[in-house]
Amino acid sequence: YKYAKTSADYKIGCGSIAVLVEDIPSACVVSKLHNIVGIALCGTILSELLLHHLIKTKYDKIFVCLDKDAALKSMHICDILKTKVNDVGVLFPEVDLKNMNAEQLEDFIYQHG
Repeated sequence: YKYAKTSADYKIGCGSIAVLVEDIPSACVVSKLHNIVGIALCGTILSELLLHHLIKTKYDKIFVCLDKDAALKSMHICDILKTKVNDVGVLFPEVDLKNMNAEQLEDFIYQHG
């Protein structure tokens, strides 16, 4: 596995829980929740720059939450992060995050995480 050298990651919101998602609209949606930072990978690759940011920032918890078709990549990113940070998990959305209403999204992230 190779890390991308450059990064197009976008961090949206502030909080102690980071949720890694594929795109900016998904990051915007999750960042509306209390204490959640949405981080858009702009794809499905964990860049070196983002990895260093995640290590340095010391989030209380990091969730990898890519689209359903990228489940294996989600688990792979989680495995990489587990060697560098304390509390990492994978969320497997059945529906695109952008299509969830606020209540569904809150239940999904807080109850599954």
